[in-house]
Parts: sequence; C-alpha cells; structure tokens
Amino acid sequence: MTANNERVLVCPRDKLDLSGFRHFTLDVEPVLALILNGAPPMFLDRALAEADDRYKQIIPYVVLRHEERVFTYFRGFRGTERRLVGFRSIGLGGHIQEQDWIPTRSASQSYEAAIGREVHEEVHVGDTYARKAVAIINDESSPVGRVHLGILHVWELCEASVGIREDKLVGAEFVSAAALRLRVKDLERWSQIALDVLWRLGV
Repeated sequence: MTANNERVLVCPRDKLDLSGFRHFTLDVEPVLALILNGAPPMFLDRALAEADDRYKQIIPYVVLRHEERVFTYFRGFRGTERRLVGFRSIGLGGHIQEQDWIPTRSASQSYEAAIGREVHEEVHVGDTYARKAVAIINDESSPVGRVHLGILHVWELCEASVGIREDKLVGAEFVSAAALRLRVKDLERWSQIALDVLWRLGV
C-alpha cells in the first residue's frame, strides 16, 4: 500500500502529555495505555496526517540487538520517507495501518501483529529471546518529528543473522553501540535518540 492511500494510526496531540520530556522518556506505559486501552483507535489518511501536527502518527521503532552489537543500515533512495534517505538507521518499523486493527483481536494483539508485519516486510529475523518497549521518542525539531511519535522497542536476537527483504536497506551490518556513538552524526535523528536511550539503559 502506498503512502497516498494508507490510513494510519494517530493520536491527537492534545491527548498526549509531551511537556514532561525532551526527545525521549523511559516512561512507556502511559502512552501505550492511551493507545491500547483508551478510546477507540483513530486512523487518518497518511497524506493528511503528514501535514497536520494536531496529530501524532504512532510509529513502533524496533532495534535489533545481538549481545553488544546493534543492527544498522543506510536508508537507500527507494525508501518512501524521502526526508530520511541517506542517513544510517538502527530502527525498523513504520506506520500502523487501519487493516492491522482486527476486531477479533485485543488492541495489544493488533499492535504487536502490526509491529511484526512492519519488521518482517523489511527484514527476516530468526528467534528472539526478549522483546520489550523501552522508551517513547518525541522530537519536535524537524517536520518529520512534529507529526510522529516513536515507541522504541528492543528485540534481542539469538544470533546476529538478519536477512534483507527490501532493497531500500543498504550497507546492513551489526555494529557495537560504542562504535556507533563515534559515527552518531551519520544517524537519522530518531536513531541518535534511540542510541542515547540504549546507552543510558546499558542495554
């Protein structure tokens, strides 16, 4: 589905308490509860949501780790989000679509299934032994950030093996967090924030 006809999960900005943190917060539960246990989910045409900062598009942002190394790649020119092309990323994922929200599932089940769909559209990963949400990313310093809210997830892999499914992901490799910190200016903004979170958490 293209960005022109997607309907994506959003949360009205005035429902979110974004005043208490800058760039990220480790207090994930209130935002997850608002999305998963609050009012019925709200979906907007993506083209409208991208231009209306009264809403935050909800983006699961998944970091893949094996031991001390993080999966990273460059966003190639085939990517749909042109504003991020050319930057290195440590995050996978994307918009939650209206068809992800299935009435026979709980909201949590729909959310987790949407994360799996997004990740597995981009890469093939083997077994994981831990999956957890660790932070909320909010960055108001760019047009991209003003209309998106990230939920940072960490998947711990049983082995450093990831198969690429989309050719927009180039130069993929596993790199230590310490090495990435030396190249932080190469990272897209959310990856810079995510790397800072991982460093602070020691994960």
